[in-house]
Amino acid sequence: MMQDTSRAAEADDRRHRDPLLRLCTGASAALHLLAILAAAWMPARDDPALPLQRAISVEMVSAPLPAAIPPPVAARQSPPALTTPETADMPERPDTVPAVPVQPSESTDRTVRPTRMLSARVLADPRSRKALAALRRLGTDERIIQLCDLEAMEQVHAWKAEFEPDLVVAYATSDPTLKDRTLRADGGAVRSRKRWYGISFTCDVSADLEKVKAFEFAMGEEIPESEWEVNALASDDGPSD
Repeated sequence: MMQDTSRAAEADDRRHRDPLLRLCTGASAALHLLAILAAAWMPARDDPALPLQRAISVEMVSAPLPAAIPPPVAARQSPPALTTPETADMPERPDTVPAVPVQPSESTDRTVRPTRMLSARVLADPRSRKALAALRRLGTDERIIQLCDLEAMEQVHAWKAEFEPDLVVAYATSDPTLKDRTLRADGGAVRSRKRWYGISFTCDVSADLEKVKAFEFAMGEEIPESEWEVNALASDDGPSD
């Protein structure tokens, strides 16, 4: 119990010391705004009238197979053995035994690299008019964070339809970094159907801050409920602290 209290206090202190984390924490209104936006879009995600929402081209990149190992240099040949009457009719023994084929190991790279970005289309929809106006009133860094969070929610659903993300926290288990409009979150979390899952992603935003140019992510395991409070993860859209 004391350990959980200490971890929670440490996480709270980290959020107050780090300027980027203060932006994330101070963006609670925008987080709720995007959560409402996502909730409004969830029924439309499976609407046949919006085919592009489901027809997402995703490239799974596997690690390259190791290069073939060159065969060893042949050893110096011995002088040919003398043929005797006892060995003249014996079949010749092969010099080498065929090697057992080795199955290539499975790739451990679980990164998903979509070829189509989705957040701009969501924000262009008339239902997103108020959310878009609020987003444009945010500061540069905060706006990038919220735009990338929205992209993360949409891409996770496009990747696996059983996920219905309604909230993303970029700073759940480690500090995100933001450099030249590129947000990197190695310890993020995404909420779907009132459960939290680990996620890491890299998001590159355009110079005008209107759309995401590139995005890639990797889903982690489900986060146990016992760790939600320590990592400032809310079970609903109410205050998380």
